Amino acid sequence: AVSHARQAADTSGDDARVLWLSARLLALHGDAHAALPLAERAVELDAKSGAARRERARARLRSGDFDGTKQDLDAQLRPHPHDVESRVIQADLLRRVGAAELAQQALESIAPGRLDAHAQTLLGRLALEQAQLDRARTALEPAATAHPTHPGVQGALCALDLRERRSAECVRRLDAAAAAAPDDAALARIRAGALAATGRRDEAATAFARAVSLDPDATETYE
Repeated sequence: AVSHARQAADTSGDDARVLWLSARLLALHGDAHAALPLAERAVELDAKSGAARRERARARLRSGDFDGTKQDLDAQLRPHPHDVESRVIQADLLRRVGAAELAQQALESIAPGRLDAHAQTLLGRLALEQAQLDRARTALEPAATAHPTHPGVQGALCALDLRERRSAECVRRLDAAAAAAPDDAALARIRAGALAATGRRDEAATAFARAVSLDPDATETYE
């Protein structure tokens, strides 16, 4: 999917929608460096597009440009206060600047039935960072069941498992996810990290090689 996003962006010409969709996919799969120029170009082509601005906010956030992220979110949320994805990005921004309580409030302002996998992942990570382990598991386990191959959900739940010394469960679940989505580089990368964290170095090296082969341009694989 990531390679298709890059190809689509390369051949899209001046199609703003293709550009912001490609930027979204790349950012969600950990390649903000590639996502940001696509989102920037989408906004240039269609300055009235809320989706393009939202995806630029996402890419800016994941690139570390917090001021730019806030500017885009303010511009998007002022006329569209119920834009769920923008609220989730806002919560992630608040989390990254250390305002965990405000981040939780932003997520809790979203109706439970509208919380997607990204929002559930963020709720779980916020709880985990505050050592609210039961609350984190309450958020993440249903999300992992509903989205068994979602990299964000699986990565967050694995971090919780490792925190609670449940590494075997983490690896077993990631093995199943990787088998179900063998071409997902982000899942392969998360699985490799879990194997390394549990001391299975040879298997981890093989898994990292697999992640690189699936997406050689993903910078997170090399970190």
